[in-house]
Amino acid sequence: MKHALRQLHYAKDGEPVHVTPGVLAEEAYGVKTTSRDMIKFIEANIDPSVLDRTLQSAIESTHMGHYRIGAMYQGLG
Repeated sequence: MKHALRQLHYAKDGEPVHVTPGVLAEEAYGVKTTSRDMIKFIEANIDPSVLDRTLQSAIESTHMGHYRIGAMYQGLG
């Protein structure tokens, strides 16, 4: 099983399969960023108080529950 899982990202010829752009490429392939920018994003979410008020308010709004599904609340972030 482990061997089969490792081969999921390889073509039959043994070469790695790379992401190819398509109609929904931007939506499907997730976040593309640098580690530096990702750290800034994480730090801003951990402590938004160090940001200007507009950005602070925007980030804080993603931490609140906006939708309720049964006992679960879903936020934007």
